[in-house]
Amino acid sequence: MFKSIFAVLLMLGLLLLSGCNQDSVTPSEVSLEADGPTYLLVEDSDPLSLESDHAFMMDGAGPIIFQVLDLSEEQIAQIREIVSSYRGQFGRCQERWQSGQSWEDIRAAREAARDSMFAEILTVLTPEQRAIIEEIQNQLDQGIYPEILVEKRVEFFTELLSLTADQQNIFSAMFAQFGQDMLEARDNAANRRELHETLRALFEELDTQIAAVLNADQLEVYNTWKAERERHRPHHRP
Repeated sequence: MFKSIFAVLLMLGLLLLSGCNQDSVTPSEVSLEADGPTYLLVEDSDPLSLESDHAFMMDGAGPIIFQVLDLSEEQIAQIREIVSSYRGQFGRCQERWQSGQSWEDIRAAREAARDSMFAEILTVLTPEQRAIIEEIQNQLDQGIYPEILVEKRVEFFTELLSLTADQQNIFSAMFAQFGQDMLEARDNAANRRELHETLRALFEELDTQIAAVLNADQLEVYNTWKAERERHRPHHRP
């Protein structure tokens, strides 16, 4: 479970997928979304392309783990180098799919590559950073959306939008509820497709709630930020 929560923090969308009932999805429901050597599968999102997921729009300036763990620039560079070094292995999983290899074999290969990648990434972290991850895992195991994730979201938007104290309190409540709603969706979705639809609705609702709290100047900054995030998404096409 330790490596699973690390994936959750490194790639926000994986939090939404990790608890979904995998057995309810069959290979016939699997879809591919190619982007060079990376791709997405219904059951297991590719860690190298998850920033294209709808969830990533609400993830500040980068993967949430960069903010939760307060990684140094050196650590960030090391993690990015490690992830990049595994790009070929995940790409070969796509080749296996296209060549007709069984879903079970493909999944085993992906999990082996992911396990190896996370083991390397964990060596970059300090004992204190690992302790933070373990605490977050404990909260998730109890069905609690970690408060530290809410705090980091509020910190980011406070800096971006110059939120007032009252607005910060409202944002805290919104993100806490949003996190719990995500966990509920994760646990109750019958399959990946239903989960994706539910999460999309949650993100749209959160976006509407955020906009309603902001004044005109803040809303302009917020919309500009969203547009910039959208423009830099890997799968974005003008």
